[in-house]
Amino acid sequence: MFASFGGEARESYERFGNQDFGLSVPSPNGHLLQRYLLHADIHVGSRLRLWTELNSSFENGRVGGPQPVIDEDKLDLHQGFVEFEIIQRPGVAVRVRGGRQEIEVGSGRMYSLREGPNVPLGFDGVLAIAQTGAWRLDAWVARPVTTTPGVFDDSSHRQLASGAPTLRGPDLGTHQSTLTTSAGIGETPASTRCRQRTASHRWSQALAKWTVGVRLRGMCQFGNFGAGNIRAWRGVVEASRGFAGRWNPRVRIDFDVASGDRNRSSPNLGTFNSFFQSGEYSGRAQLLGRAIRFVSDPH
Repeated sequence: MFASFGGEARESYERFGNQDFGLSVPSPNGHLLQRYLLHADIHVGSRLRLWTELNSSFENGRVGGPQPVIDEDKLDLHQGFVEFEIIQRPGVAVRVRGGRQEIEVGSGRMYSLREGPNVPLGFDGVLAIAQTGAWRLDAWVARPVTTTPGVFDDSSHRQLASGAPTLRGPDLGTHQSTLTTSAGIGETPASTRCRQRTASHRWSQALAKWTVGVRLRGMCQFGNFGAGNIRAWRGVVEASRGFAGRWNPRVRIDFDVASGDRNRSSPNLGTFNSFFQSGEYSGRAQLLGRAIRFVSDPH
């Protein structure tokens, strides 16, 4: 048996001008974001692991006070899970993790750690991980954790998320994910129920002669939302080139396009839902992001 302990302290100062295109009053002096994480990692034998992590996040100076969900959570359990390795053989490992935990898939375009905002995102559920050689399969059923600003008052959201991505090294991958929610926002009655599925495939190729890498990813969404259907898609092309020299610099270009609704009065949904993606357009500032029509937990 052995145990390790660690923590993180992050202080971020932000100051924006016209960040909401004139829809809100900017903080003239900016605002301060503080995040503190403290964890304990305990291993019992070679198969059992216990992980506990506390989060304390604060905001000071923002006009109008902290943003809901992502700015402040005075003290709460960010992660607390038990992990057991049920198969432990040469070249093959299968483990199951239950409790509150982070979930991240690939490049984070569907499930991410929500590293940019002050309050990180966790899930309550069960995650199974199987790995053999270069192949890895993850499968989970979980509910996202709602963030409330008090002390030990977070709970599971009514949304139910499940997924089963398969990856081979950093190159090839397929992903299937389902999100079920029992409520809509604004345009739809609170009793509306949605079941949405996403399938994706990723392919990448490194051309060593020119030190160029190309990665393609396609995603389609289908399902139902009340009386309407979901038909949405997203495509991503990433290209990068490395240059020999000091520090080995690399230039990367991303092309990311997704569908949107053509008819606002139609019950059908054409807007691609990125589920639990963290903002990528403006880095950690996350001023811009993809539209999410019915997921009530912003991130």
